[in-house]
Amino acid sequence: MRQVQSSESVSEAVVKAVSTVEGCPSTSLPPLYNAVNPEALERVFTVTKRDAPDRSGRITFQYSESVVTIDKNGYLEVQESLKILDDKKTYR
Repeated sequence: MRQVQSSESVSEAVVKAVSTVEGCPSTSLPPLYNAVNPEALERVFTVTKRDAPDRSGRITFQYSESVVTIDKNGYLEVQESLKILDDKKTYR
């Protein structure tokens, strides 16, 4: 889990974190807008000093081969998703 830094956008943080977890350059990932609206992420999850302590919200979405969760405080977590390897539904 990592917090979105003030020097980066939420979208940038997501792409960087996913590329790290998947071990690939960020340029090889699909466009983020194929998974989620990047502008909406910025509006909802950019943390500012004016944010009220009772602010709430969290989003989880599939991006590339990972599942991304962002919480109300700008923390994000990336986990590799389960993959179906064959018709017998074997998971890794």
